[in-house]
Amino acid sequence: MATQYDGSSFVYDQEGNIIFGEQINKKMLVYNKKVGEYQLSADQDQFILIETKSNTNKWTYAAVISKKQLSKDVQHIRTLHLLVAIMTLLIGIAISLIFSYRNSLPLKKLLGIISWTEATKLKNPYDFLHSNITEMIQNNNRLKEQVQKQMPILQDSVFRRLIGGEISSVKEAYTLIEQAEVPLKGSYGFVGIIQIVHFIKEFNREMLDEMSVAQLVIQAELQEIFQGHIFCGNIKADQVAFLLTYQQKTSDEEEKQIEQSLKTFVRKLEEKNALKVNGGLGKQFKNILDIHQSYEQARVSLPFVHSIDQKPSFQKYNVIMMEGR
Repeated sequence: MATQYDGSSFVYDQEGNIIFGEQINKKMLVYNKKVGEYQLSADQDQFILIETKSNTNKWTYAAVISKKQLSKDVQHIRTLHLLVAIMTLLIGIAISLIFSYRNSLPLKKLLGIISWTEATKLKNPYDFLHSNITEMIQNNNRLKEQVQKQMPILQDSVFRRLIGGEISSVKEAYTLIEQAEVPLKGSYGFVGIIQIVHFIKEFNREMLDEMSVAQLVIQAELQEIFQGHIFCGNIKADQVAFLLTYQQKTSDEEEKQIEQSLKTFVRKLEEKNALKVNGGLGKQFKNILDIHQSYEQARVSLPFVHSIDQKPSFQKYNVIMMEGR
């Protein structure tokens, strides 16, 4: 190290005796007996003396180093760090420019669509794009809101097509169901009809309003009983059709439970709301296209109304077929 920095290195004991050394120039060194250590001569200000004392053998290890040579190394390190920093900065700028170009390319293409006469009128084309994109987003949100408002009508339309047998393929059925967001749990289930008991042949506006309220009550009660598994729709002024769906085929015990729930529902409407209704339930369907068949069975199973004083009842298609035999 002493040679590298144009100096010398040596080791001396407590009395100042140099034990060994390398390129020692004794004119540069003066031993100070008071402090017991070597010091540089007064005219050797271009050098620095570095010492460290060993606690084991009490020897002192010293090195004389040229300030000029040491400064060169420090400057070299500084220069190297500066070059690394500049290179890192340049690489960062280059990467930023590449990504900026890629990200701005679509905007440039959009600006290219604007005619030159329009572009010259724009103080800031990007502000123009921003305002137009904002307007597009707002229009899109308005369209979504309008679609959501029309969703019940769309759902009712799909429901009517399903029970009417107007859909010919499973793919078409599921496409329409998905578009209308009809909440079906699976391809198994039942179709039922609830009919309000009355002897009115022609409905005036007041009667239609009363029927609408009754239908709302019926739908609300059904939703409460079959939470998450039912979809309801008004098919006539005095009828509500409902669709119960499940992911897998229901067991006999589950069918009995559904039937019992509907019978309880019919009695509850009369007791709680003074609303007389009859109900019919079709056989379980196992395919989405069989909904129409289950609906027809539910329609056939509706009890015939003989009198306004007749007790509300609920019938299942299987039971009617057995009684017919």
